[in-house]
Amino acid sequence: MVAKTVRRVKAAHPVFDTPITVSPSTTVGEVLALITKRSHGAAVVMDDANPVGVVTEHDCSGVDRFTQAQVVMTDDLLTLDSGADPAAMYDALASHHLDLAPVMDGDLMVGVITRKGAVRTTFYRPALDPDGQLLVGAAIGINGDVCGKAKELLGHGVGVLVVDTAHGHQDKMIDALDAVRDVRDRAADGAGRRIPIVAGNVVSAHGTEELATAGADIVKVGVGPGAMCTTRMMTGVGRPQFSAVLECAAAARESGADAIWRVHAAAKARLAERGPTAAYVTRAMWRWRSPREHRA
Repeated sequence: MVAKTVRRVKAAHPVFDTPITVSPSTTVGEVLALITKRSHGAAVVMDDANPVGVVTEHDCSGVDRFTQAQVVMTDDLLTLDSGADPAAMYDALASHHLDLAPVMDGDLMVGVITRKGAVRTTFYRPALDPDGQLLVGAAIGINGDVCGKAKELLGHGVGVLVVDTAHGHQDKMIDALDAVRDVRDRAADGAGRRIPIVAGNVVSAHGTEELATAGADIVKVGVGPGAMCTTRMMTGVGRPQFSAVLECAAAARESGADAIWRVHAAAKARLAERGPTAAYVTRAMWRWRSPREHRA
């Protein structure tokens, strides 16, 4: 199952969204069940390998659930070339008053693009492996055959190893990190590229420092309600969340690691006012960046 999932991610286009495809005879009920699986909220109707229409939730509104997709689809189809500039793609969508269009590489559909996706590609770059495919991370945990799991995942092409547990500041985590780091270092390619190791969760500066020293390239700091509750139960220690984040970020910097942390919503506003911490936010995930990276 892991190998199949990794292959599916690696086969996906690194820029365009993965499409939902249906046949012309697919019922509206089936389409509605599928389109929620993607944020773009649409399905491309395919006649063999050729896109012939697009169906959205709006197209299915007020329609009998046994109606076929070919009846309700928008067949005035706009397709875009995969080599086109994102700005040109956005302009084409806007001029046709469309939110989504299939993207073609010759006769092959490689994905779909939305107006929001076209804008997003100008701000963000996908995380890619040395082969130009999407980077895949996989969690190992600290129990069982940690070395065997790490070897198997690296063999499948996983690009980030995550040693993850609810309470990461413990001896078993340090032992697991030592084992994973050894497997990772022996698997490094001839160019010296090493797979990054993420470890967590911790909620204290001391825990962050110990995981970084034990070999974690990235320390995951969990300071949401659940993580703080776990810390209180295990150590009897609780502290204001924004202070914990500041201390963990400083410890990561001093130890040469990066720090990724999730912050409870109540702490976000206060963190945003603290210059050294909140460089940018992606939903609930906060990541420390140096002032140089922030300016870039």
